[in-house]
Amino acid sequence: MTSLFSHSYEERWLLALLCGKISMRPMRLTAIQSSYLSLLQAFEDHFSAFDVKDHTWVKKLRSFNWVEEYHLLQQNCEKHNIQIVTVLDQHYPTNLNILEDQPLVLYFQGNIELLQQTSEMVTVVGSRNFSRYSEMVMKHILVPACSRGVGVVSGLALGIDGLSHQIALESGAATIAVIGSGIDTVSFYPTQNIPLARQIVESNGLILSEYQPGTKATQFNFPRRNRILAALTSLTWVVQAGIKSGTLITAKLAQELGKHVAVTPGSILESSMAGSLQLLKDGAQIISESDDILSLLGFSALPFTQVERLKNFSSFEEQQVYETLSLTPRLADTIGQQLGVEIYTLSMHLTMLEMNGLAVNVGENLWVRGF
Repeated sequence: MTSLFSHSYEERWLLALLCGKISMRPMRLTAIQSSYLSLLQAFEDHFSAFDVKDHTWVKKLRSFNWVEEYHLLQQNCEKHNIQIVTVLDQHYPTNLNILEDQPLVLYFQGNIELLQQTSEMVTVVGSRNFSRYSEMVMKHILVPACSRGVGVVSGLALGIDGLSHQIALESGAATIAVIGSGIDTVSFYPTQNIPLARQIVESNGLILSEYQPGTKATQFNFPRRNRILAALTSLTWVVQAGIKSGTLITAKLAQELGKHVAVTPGSILESSMAGSLQLLKDGAQIISESDDILSLLGFSALPFTQVERLKNFSSFEEQQVYETLSLTPRLADTIGQQLGVEIYTLSMHLTMLEMNGLAVNVGENLWVRGF
């Protein structure tokens, strides 16, 4: 079997080897490039242009057989059908150039061309333990947005991330997943989403990671991963976030980069929405319908026809209860007081509406309209 990779020493693979061996930052790469005509020359010279006393990382680069490690890295990537894109390549996403600490190498599986289409994508982030309300919000807003051509970028974590990728796939939309571990099956995190990752690749989507195969997930990987999520698109949509969460890290990074950050409001009584509410106080915009996503991405609403659910109400009073519901959770007692309906009668109407998918109990006797 002929190898997919050339046995010559390519600069892009030498850069990947460097990033895997030392903490490789853009400034360090610039220093090496200003001292040598190529990375190959630097390796062949054992980086002798740098004094170990001033550059401690040089000692590490001189301590291994770089020729052997070079081929091992290529073979490992080939084994897992993983490719690379680097800052030296044409397909490197230029919107990552705004990061002071941009990833110099990205490992990937899938359609690398999607990196040129991120202007039409939204970064979706949220809680791993999402509520029924947030699930309904996603279906109400993201499904029609994806059906109108909006793509999804997310982190392939459990919860909102995974749901956003699934909605994109089911809607035939483009999706990019950025993970905080190696892409290989042994290292992949979370393991529960390996089938979803395969589906993304098979559906012409893209899986990205700045970590080489064999890199296990650690708590330090995800904040770094989040900077990529924030930078890839012009809009980060926070569906649900607690006051202390990785979701807020992504949102704040996006704000610092001058990106749009938007939130779908939730109940002030839910601690899992406290972070979302704080973002609103800090100036985040509101997304309550799919057109809001299109507007924030900067292009006009595309044609879309949504088939209205056939609503068969058993009584006029039941219809009134339905029309009182909205995306904002409301207590049953409040609805009953507004309509002048006894709580027992109201409960029967809400139960019937729920059975027909027209109402959703999101917890604590709070209700929203179904879709």
